[in-house]
Amino acid sequence: MNARQQRVVLNGNVPAWLYVITGVPQGSILGPLLFLIFINDIDKGIVNKLLKFADDTKLVGTVSSECETNHLRSDSLYVI
Repeated sequence: MNARQQRVVLNGNVPAWLYVITGVPQGSILGPLLFLIFINDIDKGIVNKLLKFADDTKLVGTVSSECETNHLRSDSLYVI
């Protein structure tokens, strides 16, 4: 069984610890490599510009017509 646990404290409410069954452990040797493999093809099929920095991704596009609006909307389905 996985030994990693987490909980989120909100407004002083402290829930029980839950086991984490997914994700990459922080501080691991393979973590950065696995992350790069995971996001390597995130921009395939994207019409607009995609900005990537560390673990942050932004979809950028200029919208001046209904067609461009539809392209931006369809691109957002790939990124999310």
